[in-house]
Amino acid sequence: MSKKRIIGNIAGYHGIRGEMKIFPLLDDLGAFYNFKEIDIEGKTYELRSVRNHKQFILVTLAGVESLTEAEKLKGYVEAELNDDLAIGEIYIDDLISMPVIDQNDKPVGIVSNYYSTGQNLVGIEAIEELNCKREILLPYVDEFILEVNKEKRYLKVKLEADMLELAQ
Repeated sequence: MSKKRIIGNIAGYHGIRGEMKIFPLLDDLGAFYNFKEIDIEGKTYELRSVRNHKQFILVTLAGVESLTEAEKLKGYVEAELNDDLAIGEIYIDDLISMPVIDQNDKPVGIVSNYYSTGQNLVGIEAIEELNCKREILLPYVDEFILEVNKEKRYLKVKLEADMLELAQ
């Protein structure tokens, strides 16, 4: 069974012919070469070309012929992905908006973003009682991510006082 899933986000543009830089949010970059089409902002585009460039995937889309047309497209990129995952794996779009609790089972907030820039980080929009002005950023590693429960839909994290201070 397959479903539209977040596979990356638009990180910029390359050249004047509408080529777009996608920051991949998949472990298997080769998957980009198998997609026939992608969705951006709810609209489906046929892929004309795909190639790797540094840490990005560069794509051209049918109907997007110039830099001006490409610059109108922003946000997450989605494509059809198979739902078969290994144990312990989760798709990023299933993680986004997942409720978060701490090691003492107290509510923390919801997952607002996932950052994969050198170190994988999960962004948490904190509940009002925590008085956070910014996202709480936690490394997505076993030390801080204690449990990801896909069935009951929650993320259990190890939250330390200094992490909260950084978000206040």
